[in-house]
Amino acid sequence: MMQKFSDQKWIRLPLFLAIALVFQFCAIRQSPPGGPEDKTPPQVLRTFPAIDSIGVDQLEFLEVEFDESIDPASLRDQIWMMPELPNGFETKVSGGRKLRILLSDSLEDNQTYIVNIGTGVKDYRNNKLESPISLTFSTGNHIDRGEIAGKVLAEKAQDIYILAYPFDNDFSDSIFFNEKARYYTQVSTNGDFRIGYLRSGKYRVFALSDRNRDRIYTLQTDEIGFPSQDVQLDSTQLRFENLNFTMVREDTIAPKIARARSLNLHRIEIQFSEDLALLQQPTISLVDSLSGDSLTIFSTEVDTESPN
Repeated sequence: MMQKFSDQKWIRLPLFLAIALVFQFCAIRQSPPGGPEDKTPPQVLRTFPAIDSIGVDQLEFLEVEFDESIDPASLRDQIWMMPELPNGFETKVSGGRKLRILLSDSLEDNQTYIVNIGTGVKDYRNNKLESPISLTFSTGNHIDRGEIAGKVLAEKAQDIYILAYPFDNDFSDSIFFNEKARYYTQVSTNGDFRIGYLRSGKYRVFALSDRNRDRIYTLQTDEIGFPSQDVQLDSTQLRFENLNFTMVREDTIAPKIARARSLNLHRIEIQFSEDLALLQQPTISLVDSLSGDSLTIFSTEVDTESPN
């Protein structure tokens, strides 16, 4: 009885080995799972309303449908609407592929709107949009086609914005201190910029290095570029080019005396908190603190090696 069991055991062993070899052979020939890596960025299939639609009635939402699911977290700071709505908007992704922009205010009559979606929007494999998406539509019977283009002359231009204010009855010289521009765009890395879809009219344009990212000019913090001229857009000139800017930081703080000392009986050295540029006839007085008498100053000069 024991011998019979042993024979059956050795008969089954070659069969088991043969089956194991077959499975191993199949495993070796099987293609790796998952397929090729997805490196294709999301593509737009449809927008609502359609791009360049006119006569658009009041809307509750805008919609952009992609060909694949997008990461909702990537939408942050990547959607801009011009002109802005007073109470802004909210975003919602449904079904993974449909981006809805929920409007909180009524749209203006006879106004061209631009909704820009930045290249930071991506799918779940970190594939970002190849280029920004611009969804334009109008509540009037035409799309405004005015355009301003130029260049910012700066070493680092990627954090600079171009602000365009309509030069109308509501404009004031201090407008960029307390009011966001109706139209704006970010400068490209090489300094070029373009603002499109502007209605006919006169504009005053500024360049702003916006450190606070609030599109409001902050003295002593932001750099600003002032225009050489205002821009007039009309039927004879819908595109204005070569509006160039040089950035400056305005200094509104007067220098302070840091130190004063007598070099000899005839010369006094005064050191200030910052560099100086003397006027042709600077107003400087020297008074004897004991007698109260004014002393005569024959000449003044700035040390060129240390101009402060």
